[in-house]
Amino acid sequence: AELDGEPVGNAIAIRTGRVVGVYAVGTLPAARRRGVGSAATWACLDAGRAWGCDVAVLQSSAMALGLYLRMGFETVVPYAVYVPPRPTEAGGGRERA
Repeated sequence: AELDGEPVGNAIAIRTGRVVGVYAVGTLPAARRRGVGSAATWACLDAGRAWGCDVAVLQSSAMALGLYLRMGFETVVPYAVYVPPRPTEAGGGRERA
């Protein structure tokens, strides 16, 4: 995705059968809130239509969830993210419960 001729964002469309997956949507911080992410996502959806896809899927970050909801996506299944505990500063190991 470009603004004023400069690359500022990206997205990838991957087809599996009649499903298009939208992946790696990202916008440089200085270009956010200017429609770059939605334009890149729409481009992926347009590619899916051209391929004959009638279903689109993606996983959203918390930051982009509002964008995708406004575009018409629905949450089908929320997912949990595992974050390992941080090492303790004193011993360099992991804290134990």
